[in-house]
Amino acid sequence: MKKEKAMELMKSFPELTDDDKRTIRATLKPFMIYDNHRCMAYCTHCENEIDYTFTEKHRKQVRCPLCGESATLIINYHSYNGSVVEDSKNIIIFLNNPETDYLYISCVRARLFFFHGDMSPKINLDEVQRYIFTEKSAVRYGKDYYWSREENVKNRFYYYVKHHYSGWIPRTKLTEPNFDNGYRCGYDVILNMQNINNTCMKHSALDIYPGKSIISYLKFYQKHHGAERLLKSGGNVCTVVKEIIESSYRSYNVDWTQTEPHKMLGISKDVMRAVRNGRISLYDYNYIIKELPEVKNLNDLIEYKKIVGYSIGSLDTACEYTNEDRITIIKYLRRHSIKLYDYVDYLRTAHGVNYNTRDKQVKFPRDFCKMHDRVEEIRQTIEKTIKAKEQEEKRKKFDEQYKKRKKLEFTFGEYIIRQPTTIEEIVAEGQALSHCVGGYVDRHASGKLTIMFLRKKSEPDKPYYTIEVSNDYKIVQCRGYKNNWVSNGGTEKPQEIIDLENRPIEVAVAEPSNEQIAKIRAEAEAAAKAEYESKLSAEKEKVQSIAYTSPKGDETAVIKHYFSEIQRQMNEAVELIGKNENKEKLKAAFSRLLDECRKIVSEI
Repeated sequence: MKKEKAMELMKSFPELTDDDKRTIRATLKPFMIYDNHRCMAYCTHCENEIDYTFTEKHRKQVRCPLCGESATLIINYHSYNGSVVEDSKNIIIFLNNPETDYLYISCVRARLFFFHGDMSPKINLDEVQRYIFTEKSAVRYGKDYYWSREENVKNRFYYYVKHHYSGWIPRTKLTEPNFDNGYRCGYDVILNMQNINNTCMKHSALDIYPGKSIISYLKFYQKHHGAERLLKSGGNVCTVVKEIIESSYRSYNVDWTQTEPHKMLGISKDVMRAVRNGRISLYDYNYIIKELPEVKNLNDLIEYKKIVGYSIGSLDTACEYTNEDRITIIKYLRRHSIKLYDYVDYLRTAHGVNYNTRDKQVKFPRDFCKMHDRVEEIRQTIEKTIKAKEQEEKRKKFDEQYKKRKKLEFTFGEYIIRQPTTIEEIVAEGQALSHCVGGYVDRHASGKLTIMFLRKKSEPDKPYYTIEVSNDYKIVQCRGYKNNWVSNGGTEKPQEIIDLENRPIEVAVAEPSNEQIAKIRAEAEAAAKAEYESKLSAEKEKVQSIAYTSPKGDETAVIKHYFSEIQRQMNEAVELIGKNENKEKLKAAFSRLLDECRKIVSEI
């Protein structure tokens, strides 16, 4: 509609009468305003002042002595500072003009104010939008606002102020009313709907429309008068009209050229009766007839829809497992009262434990519950076996890594750092300190990282801090109770723990404990002694071989041989003296030395 014609129509829009305003005010919540100094009360429902004494407390429910209406008691001197909005309603009121057959709709926002010390409240009625419906067109009107530029002299900046102009201008779109509350269709009450009977929209059957988008429906009715016949069909057929107008995901192919409702919807009279009686919705009927076109019986279709629902994909999964058609499976489920989800779950489990789901005894068991429990028991047994095997492999890897990690155990001041002895100990550590080290078990067992326990020497078995060490011997993190998040109930990290966390782990490992030093020293001394004994034994064997060898050659060579023997015997004697050996051994050594000297004398 052109703007000029719309502005001309606006001139015929009726204003709200006093009766209309009273009707609007009656929709607001009733209050009893009480002045406890004068023992006077004012009822907002019957609008009368009453000499009465109330003993109830502020904001308690009381009953008006005159009209008997239940109201909320408000003591007008009770903690008020300025005005307070106690109740508000978004109202749509239908109006008509006797001079025209147009439908006029006014959207009013009603608010009830209380002021400090006042006996009567202030009620503000603010018209936010207007609508005019003619026989073939409709217009929405909004208030005409203009903006003025104001200056803040003190702070030297400009701002714009929104001013209200009493006129109304047409809007471009015919949308649902917006009461400035952030969303459309936000009305609470519809008043004077009977006024539609004197307008061109009297046959729209708006009073039986089940939705809230009344403007959208009236606009739809102007284009498709057959919507009235569908609404008057009764039952759940009314929902079809609502879904056509308001639903964005449900679509219907309606033939608006037809006059009979079932022909408009493209269904038979039997289906129409089923939809009207609520046995099946039109959307569900269209859905199931599309998926199961071979089923012609309506009762079967309704039952099949209850079984399948919208899970056609699950039904097709069952067909793949069993190599059967949809109808055969549905009949089996219907006969044994089995849910489709449970059946697909059973087939999936049976296939997982190597059952032949195409075997008749497996896919269509006589006792489904018993067969389902048996298959589930087998699955759980297999799962436990696999988990036990995985756990055993994990423990084996854990033990292999345990030997390699012994070098990472050391002491640090008042603390000891050791590795966990079992997988369960890591889980217990996480539970005791309320952090997530339990999730590191697999990576620790496989050697991707290392978990170490930091304990106090005074409490070696009590979890204190947990350390994660990388494979290049760097401390990745060191966490205590609740990850040391103080805001979550954890404790702050001590300075000595921070020093350890910032320290390379290989440096800490390079500082052995006193026990480790003693052990290393003992191993070194044992190795040196064994090497000495081995060399001494070899030398003795060599000496013995020389002693039993007769000297050969001329006189000079023989004398050299004996002198070498004397030198060897002398060295042996000196070595025995250095070892503080007993006198008997020293005597034997010098005796051998004298024997060698005699041999030389005899040879010369």
